[in-house]
Amino acid sequence: MRIVVCYFLFFLSLYTNHLYAQYAIVNYQAIAKENMKNNFYFDIIRFHDDLMDDNYLESKILNVTKNNDTVTTTVSYKINSPTCAIIGDGWGHEIIISPNDTVNVFCEKYLPGQRFLRDSLLSPWNFKMAYKGKSQANLGLFDSLAYLHGALHHDNLFFKAGNNKIKIFFQDATNQYIGRRNYIIRYNADNPLSPIALKYAIAENKYSYLSKLISPFLIPGFKIDLNDLPKEYIDSLYQFEKNNYDLFKNTAFYSAYLQTFTDIFKANFNKDSIYTDGQNLHLLNAYSLIKDNNIKDYFSTKLLKTQLRLHKTISSKTLKKYRSICTNKKYVFLIDSLIKSQPKAASISFTEALESKIISSKDTTYLDKLIDKIPIVIDCWASWCKPCIAQMKYSKELEEKYKNKIDFIYLSFDKNVEDWKNKSKELNIETNNFLILQNFKSGFANYFNLFSIPRYIIIGKGKTVIDANAPMPSKTESFTKILDKLIK
Repeated sequence: MRIVVCYFLFFLSLYTNHLYAQYAIVNYQAIAKENMKNNFYFDIIRFHDDLMDDNYLESKILNVTKNNDTVTTTVSYKINSPTCAIIGDGWGHEIIISPNDTVNVFCEKYLPGQRFLRDSLLSPWNFKMAYKGKSQANLGLFDSLAYLHGALHHDNLFFKAGNNKIKIFFQDATNQYIGRRNYIIRYNADNPLSPIALKYAIAENKYSYLSKLISPFLIPGFKIDLNDLPKEYIDSLYQFEKNNYDLFKNTAFYSAYLQTFTDIFKANFNKDSIYTDGQNLHLLNAYSLIKDNNIKDYFSTKLLKTQLRLHKTISSKTLKKYRSICTNKKYVFLIDSLIKSQPKAASISFTEALESKIISSKDTTYLDKLIDKIPIVIDCWASWCKPCIAQMKYSKELEEKYKNKIDFIYLSFDKNVEDWKNKSKELNIETNNFLILQNFKSGFANYFNLFSIPRYIIIGKGKTVIDANAPMPSKTESFTKILDKLIK
């Protein structure tokens, strides 16, 4: 009888998930080029990543049509509630997307040397986009704001350490914030936003402003005397919602500001000495005071995950404190899994890691043989890994950009050789494509504490590890900063 009940509940859950699954439909339109593939569309990426799950909206191509010189690709995105997100056009267009949205997006490629906003500000995008249809106002707001007041995520107003003009910085930032807020109000009057979209837009502007105000406190070696700051400056930093999980989950700047504020003003975070055991305890104590368990658990787990990546160790006192405050069992399991892998990693040298066997379509070799006279980026992926596949096109764009300066190595962690070969053929990975034997049990995986993918590892000319956990290639700005330094 128990078995019957279990099967019933299992199938009921599948039916319920299917019943309540919701989708947004986007029709991407672009001028066809001779080398254009049969479809043309972008991933849509949520801002909030819970440290375990993929933050890409699940997508499915529904239809592809060609009319004269225009290709239209219809894509459905699985989404159960409204959220701010990024259309993955390299630098990314921020949008507010909701279930049951239907919109046409015409993508016009900027010409080299002509990517400008207002004829003065360099555009952060590869394509400029025009939105038409249901919810077009929600999707077009941030692009429209950027054309007049600069893109929120690529601002050119920032504080330079040592110029002692922090009051001027405060006034300039405040004027920019007010200008953007007034624009959002005018935009809403002319192009009515949904109530939730208006709420998120106002919040994004507010917390991008507060993030800008708090940025001088993060500059190593730069001391700020609070008595020298205008009262309005300090009041602005403190006047915000402390436990708003809706904004934490569905916007970009709220969570970043809340963590920075907590680190600096509640934990006396020492920016010149990062992630010592003493600091970890101060930070965990500060996070434990956050009332919302989802936010508290996220910040605490993110802290320990960063500590393990940087130092490969966590004190028993810090770990005990973490386990006493973290209520999310999934996060506790993640940290425990990372810790269990540490002894293996510590016992293997980098030289031994590079002796891991790999196979190509032709023969068997060693990782060490791939490192020659130029730096390499190792893209760790597998045929079954959806986030890996979603990132692959960004890796290829970077590979083309740094051609003959940096090699990109595609290293599969598939167990089945045929799965690897078939997916490689489908993705058109013709060169520098290998499968590592023993996958996550290999010396390479043990050395780099690699138990999940995607993962991006950058190695310099002299077989030195430049970054063992590089950003996602879709975070183009962060990734290119690392690579540009390598080739100077």
